[in-house]
Amino acid sequence: MMPGLTLPVWYPYRRAMLPFKPILSRNSGLLMYINFSTGMALYAVFYFVDIYFALVLQFSSSEGGKNLLYYIPGLAGGVYLAIFACNVFPHQTWYPLFLGTIIEPLGSTILAVALSWGHLPTVYGMLALTGVGTGIRLMPGTLYAIGHYPTQIAPLVSMMSLSSSLGGTLALTIMLNIFNNHLSSSGISVSGASTVSFSNIETLPLIEQDYVRDMAKRGIVLAFFAISAFLWLGVGASVGLGNAWIAKDGEEGMAKLGRTCEGSFIWSLVRGKGRDKAEEA
Repeated sequence: MMPGLTLPVWYPYRRAMLPFKPILSRNSGLLMYINFSTGMALYAVFYFVDIYFALVLQFSSSEGGKNLLYYIPGLAGGVYLAIFACNVFPHQTWYPLFLGTIIEPLGSTILAVALSWGHLPTVYGMLALTGVGTGIRLMPGTLYAIGHYPTQIAPLVSMMSLSSSLGGTLALTIMLNIFNNHLSSSGISVSGASTVSFSNIETLPLIEQDYVRDMAKRGIVLAFFAISAFLWLGVGASVGLGNAWIAKDGEEGMAKLGRTCEGSFIWSLVRGKGRDKAEEA
């Protein structure tokens, strides 16, 4: 499908579903990893915190589901912060992306500690904080991709969605393996995290129930710590990310097109050339 080759001559109106240029681009690669880490945090919170509520705290399905809703206000708060950053101040995409890559792993890491302590107010607070880190990156990430690749919007948005799903799948794979291996090494055989398994635990003597629930709690905490390294790598990805300026209302002409910074935006700030590096999109 490359220009000048055989297929484009035969099919001049066909376009590659995933063009090589945005895939191999530095900025798009960093953006894909940021979405990858977002998917990891999202899936981990909704799956393993629910297991914690059901298996360790013995909450019912409805009660555990209601407690997971603490994530939603945080997500909404992050979205409103992103709207403010993009439409009011500073009219740039880098700042909310960078802030989100710090807030999300911070909330996830403290969440693991709170699960270990069993301190529910902290657990609920960190669910909300992790939601803020996720929500604040949703719109700026898409605007960043549009600003840098205005002719490749559909492929980039599709790749961002795919990266998020892949991140969540990998996170669940890692966490389930760690969780199951920890239980197995403790002499506990649980056939997956299902309702049947939970009901089987309730038939054990009280001492054995306490032991199983304690080992399950430790396995969940270890699983969260295992993926925290991937989440903190997102901070490094955002440090290497460029920037996209969003045009303000009332701007006309070339100013309305916005500008982009191709290299590391934070490095250009350190060198005092953030404005000089900006170029017309």
